[in-house]
This record gives sequence, structure tokens and C-alpha cells, in this order.
Amino acid sequence: MIKRLLKSGVAMEFEIIKAKAKDYELVYQLTKDIFADYNRCLPSFVSRNPALEEDKADVLSDILENNVLLAYYDNEPVGSVRYSLLEDDIYLLSRLGVLADYRGLKIGSQLVKRVEEEVARKNGQGILLYSAKSAKRVLSFYDKLGYEIIGVDQKQEYEKVILYKELKKE
Repeated sequence: MIKRLLKSGVAMEFEIIKAKAKDYELVYQLTKDIFADYNRCLPSFVSRNPALEEDKADVLSDILENNVLLAYYDNEPVGSVRYSLLEDDIYLLSRLGVLADYRGLKIGSQLVKRVEEEVARKNGQGILLYSAKSAKRVLSFYDKLGYEIIGVDQKQEYEKVILYKELKKE
């Protein structure tokens, strides 16, 4: 489905598609570009974001075994998200990101909405995700989408909050 979003008052085409195996290098590069920027939100003692540690084989594996969505804006790839079954009917959302020049256009919100729709179609009950506790802008984004902090994970090099959203049955 192609939607229209506005950038500088001009309507642009916007589309979300499911990534295929042939897209692994594109997803890999998008992830590197997006999370290099996101890494600046982490405390200075953190060496690297785990998203920056994955290699192309990890990305290909995610595409083949889980769910990876790509966002295109005016036919340019600008964002992606991944999700997978965590346990029972709870899904894990990960690696959500939009290139810096395209933030503020609701592309991230549209990607999350699409994940929620797909999880609901799979009879999923809820979506869980992790985010750096220090990333206030990111936490505010998820709060606006209805995600609530349900815990803190201190097992990593930095504190992560655990967020969850229960999906409503239609």
C-alpha cells in the first residue's frame, strides 16, 4: 500500500514492504547508518550499540527467520524494523530506525503501526521492546504510541528499559 506523506509541503510517496533475502545488504547499511546516529544517545562509557555489531549474515538470518520491514519514501529506502515471536503470543520489536533526514515525518510511527497490525493478524497479544534508558527522545516516541515501561534490564553494558504494549482485540 502506497501512502502520501508531506515533506516541506510537498506530497511524497511512502510505502512499507517486507524485506526479502536480496535486500540484506540494504537492511545492513540502513541499520549501520541509523544506529551510528542513535549510538550518540548512549552513555559515553558504552563502547558500541549491539546493532552496530551485527554482520551481513546476521541481517540475512533475520530476514529469512523473522520479519523485517523496509520503509521507502519517494522510492528511497529510509527506515526499517524487525520483529519476531518471543514466547507464546508475545512478539519482540527490534532495530526500529529511520534515517536522520526523514525523522519527524511519522515514518517510525507507521513502521510500528504496521508491526502491530501484522502481530495482531498472527493473533499476537502484545509487543515487547528494549530501549536505552538514556534515550529520552526514543522513550517519548514509544510512550506516544502506547508503550509502557515494565522493567529495567541492567545485564548489558548500559541500562535498558523494557517496554510493552498489549494489543487490543478487534
